[in-house]
Amino acid sequence: MGFITKAVQEIWGLFVDDWIFAAALILWIAVCGGLRHVLGSGNTGIVMAVGFAVLTVAFTTKRAAE
Repeated sequence: MGFITKAVQEIWGLFVDDWIFAAALILWIAVCGGLRHVLGSGNTGIVMAVGFAVLTVAFTTKRAAE
């Protein structure tokens, strides 16, 4: 049973290594969903993509500094 638990943890770690980063991305998706009515459908994708890029760079530089 320990082998199965370890295997599941390893697979989970492949997808969610940094849970704060994953939570930030989910929160950003929710914020952009709320802004959809304010920004319009066409601009929401651009704002979402820029936010993803900013979050990725921020968390990558944070991780590299550790």
